[in-house]
Amino acid sequence: MTRTPTVATLTGVVDLINPDPATITPEAIAHHLGQQNRYAGALELPLSVAQHSILQLEIFRRLYPTMPGIYALLDDAHEYVWGDIIRPAQEAYEQFFPGFRRVRQNLNHRMDQAIRARFALPSPSIEVCAALKDSDNIAFATEWRCLMPKAAGPCPISTAPMRTIMLKPLTWVAAADLFREALTRELALFEQDGLVTAAGF
Repeated sequence: MTRTPTVATLTGVVDLINPDPATITPEAIAHHLGQQNRYAGALELPLSVAQHSILQLEIFRRLYPTMPGIYALLDDAHEYVWGDIIRPAQEAYEQFFPGFRRVRQNLNHRMDQAIRARFALPSPSIEVCAALKDSDNIAFATEWRCLMPKAAGPCPISTAPMRTIMLKPLTWVAAADLFREALTRELALFEQDGLVTAAGF
């Protein structure tokens, strides 16, 4: 009999294959993302996934002010249990294990669905998904411009950074706190717009 893979989190155990929304908490998401470094720690100063999420939210808000920002903040929320697998590693896995990218996307989708269910959020529209990809790439390029050592060379994606933003890495505690505050605020704004019912936390 195959054992169900589960992962320990700050607030309890989460099933990775069939995640139960009741086991997902904002405290755990913020805590884990706050302690995970972007780019496998390659930046001159550590930048957490939590701070990346806050940066993506800021860019998303500037470029797409009429779209719900909660989706930008939660774009990488599944990484709180899966970790931040850097893009070159994903490409290497795909070469050695064809189909890896498809499986990873499926598992991320399952976790994203559970996270949205936890916060009573509907699935994002096609337009929002396109805006999320755009804002994520701009955040990537901005982080690379501000914090990647020059020895690593130019940014590997062609997207232009947002040059009006200068990044100052936060401590993991500060980043986690800001993420948690942003989550509460963005959920309230989403509900205020009449798009969802109370999120329940």
